[in-house]
Amino acid sequence: MRGAVLGLTAGLMANAALAVPGLEPGVSRELAQWRAKYYRDVRYTLTISVTAGATKLTGTGTVEVTLPPAVPDLVLDWRPSPGAARMAQLRVNGKPAKAKLEREHLIVPARLLRAGKNRIALSFESPIALSGSAVTRYLDREDGSEYVYTLFVPSDASSAFPCFDQPDLKARFRLELVLPRAWTAVGNAPIAATEDVSSGQRRFRFAATAPISTYLFAFAAGPFAEVQVPPPLQSSPAGRNTARAKQAAKRRAGSPAREKAVETRLFVRKSQLARARAEAPEVLRFNRESLRWFERYFNSRFPFPKYDLVLVPEFAYGGMEHAGATFLREEAVLFPSTPNETDILARAQLLFHETSHQWFGDSVTMRWFERYFNSRFPFPKYDLVLVPEFAYGGMEHAGATFLREEAVLFPSTPNETDILARAQLLFHETSHQWFGDSVTMRWFDDLWLKEGFANFMAAKAAEALLPAHSVWSAFHALKTAAYRTDVTQGTTPIYRPLSNLSGAKSAYGNIVYGKAPAVLRQAEFYVGGPVFRRAVRQFLKGHAYAAADWNDLVAALERASGRKLKRWAEAWVKRRGMPEVRLAWDTDRDGRPKNTVLEQHNVLNEGGTWPMKLRVFALSESGLPRSTDVLLRGGSTSVRGIDGMPEIDFAFANFGDYGYGRFLLDPMSREAVLARPEIVQGDLLRALVFGSLWESVRDAELAPLAYLDLVVRVAPVERDPVTLAGLLQRAQVAFLHYASDPQREAVAEPFEQLLVEGMLHADTPGRRITFLRTFTASAWSESGRSRLKSLLANALEIPGVKLSSRDRFRVIARLLALDDPEAKGLLSAQIAADSGDDGRRYAFAAAAAERSAEAKRAYFERFFNEQGLPESWIDAALSPFNAIEHAELTQPYLDLALAALPEFKRTRKIFFVNNWLAAFIGGQVDAAALEQVESFAKQPELEPDLKLQLLEAMDGLARTVKIRARFARLLP
Repeated sequence: MRGAVLGLTAGLMANAALAVPGLEPGVSRELAQWRAKYYRDVRYTLTISVTAGATKLTGTGTVEVTLPPAVPDLVLDWRPSPGAARMAQLRVNGKPAKAKLEREHLIVPARLLRAGKNRIALSFESPIALSGSAVTRYLDREDGSEYVYTLFVPSDASSAFPCFDQPDLKARFRLELVLPRAWTAVGNAPIAATEDVSSGQRRFRFAATAPISTYLFAFAAGPFAEVQVPPPLQSSPAGRNTARAKQAAKRRAGSPAREKAVETRLFVRKSQLARARAEAPEVLRFNRESLRWFERYFNSRFPFPKYDLVLVPEFAYGGMEHAGATFLREEAVLFPSTPNETDILARAQLLFHETSHQWFGDSVTMRWFERYFNSRFPFPKYDLVLVPEFAYGGMEHAGATFLREEAVLFPSTPNETDILARAQLLFHETSHQWFGDSVTMRWFDDLWLKEGFANFMAAKAAEALLPAHSVWSAFHALKTAAYRTDVTQGTTPIYRPLSNLSGAKSAYGNIVYGKAPAVLRQAEFYVGGPVFRRAVRQFLKGHAYAAADWNDLVAALERASGRKLKRWAEAWVKRRGMPEVRLAWDTDRDGRPKNTVLEQHNVLNEGGTWPMKLRVFALSESGLPRSTDVLLRGGSTSVRGIDGMPEIDFAFANFGDYGYGRFLLDPMSREAVLARPEIVQGDLLRALVFGSLWESVRDAELAPLAYLDLVVRVAPVERDPVTLAGLLQRAQVAFLHYASDPQREAVAEPFEQLLVEGMLHADTPGRRITFLRTFTASAWSESGRSRLKSLLANALEIPGVKLSSRDRFRVIARLLALDDPEAKGLLSAQIAADSGDDGRRYAFAAAAAERSAEAKRAYFERFFNEQGLPESWIDAALSPFNAIEHAELTQPYLDLALAALPEFKRTRKIFFVNNWLAAFIGGQVDAAALEQVESFAKQPELEPDLKLQLLEAMDGLARTVKIRARFARLLP
């Protein structure tokens, strides 16, 4: 009897352990952890039909899953749009069945299931829409073509078909698409077979994928054109043993052997084929080289059988790293206007970033990543698909990257900055094939792992493959965006606890994309490059095609270094904010420094310090430089390597930019640099020091006009294109946001003259373009408006630069913002001259800059009420609508804009809320607007993540009010 009772008790306890957690909308962490514990060997087989012009797709599919004994109910995620998506027939293990739909979950009762393998067959319908849907349609008005693509990140796959929509429950996908016969298709895996079916349709049958997460599953369909460029032939010196040479090369590279290159294709809408053919050789070269580099670095083959790049026009992000198929924003690759050096760098970084994701996220350009990781590309192919109006710059689907079309294709001859920008886009997405696609974070609170690695690895790949470009200056620019967030009350730790995937969109932002890669660079400097690389390789090998979290990475670093790193990691990953670090010293009777110390404190005044390794630099008055490495622990650390050197002229605590934090100049160094900026030598050091001075402006310690004067003096001779772009961008903020009207009147002439001289006479087209862009955005005086109109009339020509349609619309937008009497007529003329897809989008954004209450009201209503208005169009119009000169016109809409945040959180894509807040709050300059925002932020019902985003955006306005209050009355 006692045994029977014990047996019954044990059975009850087992059943209780298997009980389904309480369900709530979205995917809760509790549900995800429970399913990951009990569900095994998940497989999806999907057949999806799309007809031309349809507003929905139809599909059938099976979900296979292995369950334990004492089977509980099976919980699938299914989030149909009301009236637009439905789930029809259901069969469980071959028998007709009914399932219960509860709070966005489909529940299959335990009585229909069995221990071991189960098979659930179902049919479904899902919406296809021009915007606001996980499956998006783009209509190309250039030639009438239609394109359809998916975007499921972070948890929107369950709005298209029933699934287990969590990142750590990876599955193998078998996909069939039935499409119009003239279309082609791109998915995560290679196409295994095609066949024509009735009614003018064609069936595309894809091979099974490796295990991937649902957010990485993707397809794109339409009359895409494939652009292929054969790889360069590899020749061997005469008389040399080829096999022996290959083995020697393998040993030198430390990379795994590869029988053949990863299949890589580039897809673009057919109307852009001519542009794509001109750009494809360089795009695919970047991709091929980064793949090899990543494989060597990771010591890991590319994790998928192919790698496609798909260019998507108006894509919401720069890129999305679907496993084996990255989607990229078309405009980031095919430049719509003459590119400069910064554009080229950004494109390179985006490509490198998304490639890296194929390892971390999707499983990184290909040769470099293979060498660095010592890991072959993890998928059998890698396609690039250029998708019009894609939501991001790119998306790293496993084996097929979708790219926003305009991010890739140059419409005119590019310069160095544009090439670098595009290359980094490709490198980023390629990296994702390892970091994100092959190795995926268990939960989106570790989103920083895949995005941080992708941006850091993209920079390392760019440094190796594009040595002539200012890679680390561009990396620093990425960090400064994180600095702007980390000084606010809206900041978060890198590791951001997330109770439900419905809130995952809020995790995307500057901390993930800027701070996380900076912390990884600090980790590499802290433990040493070879140790860091060894740890990364171990991490990838141990978690290939599986899931991992930051504790697994720390464990790999500890094993490789033999050091205890938990305290270091806890400070950087779990604590929000950042240190402010200052260098201080006494002097002896000869003026030599003594008792030199580094002092740090938390910028948020919340306590705690950060362990950090820094390289400290000092320059003597005689021009003698000295640097020394320091391990920063606690609030104060001695810097003995500086003591005793000749009298210091200026010093900087973050030489090489290995640290993360606010590194402000001491008063003596600040005055020396302002008086004699030429003493700062080296491209990266100038970027760091000029950035540090700008932080003094933002803290209201240094007058904005003093910084503007510095820019007027140094910009004409600044050689580094990234540093030049940063200087001019800050000068624009100082001139338009921080200066009062009387101050602008006083300094407009020298500032505009600097920009005009630069755009006409700078020594490279890239530098001329950089000056042109700042002039277009900053022209303020009557003379400035006259020069803008001369540009439109071709009476003022920039040597080697031809104004594109986008350039012209931007000039007109500035004239509209300044209420120039000719602006409306110029807009009408430009609309008539460019009625294509791109022209219509540029015109919509430009017209939002009209300076009238009627125009503002009409546009604001369109933002909310116009069905089918693409998010990318709204995004493009937000800045012109909120032109700083129109603050009085837009302030009445501020409360309404803030009230819309909860709805936008639920219905809009990642980044939309951030961009909306930045535009509406950033378009204000006075205390009354700040009080409006502060009042809204105090509402008790405001969701916590939205409050953080609001506090982050509000910080910039609070600084503007403080700076203007202190300095606005001072005239030069």
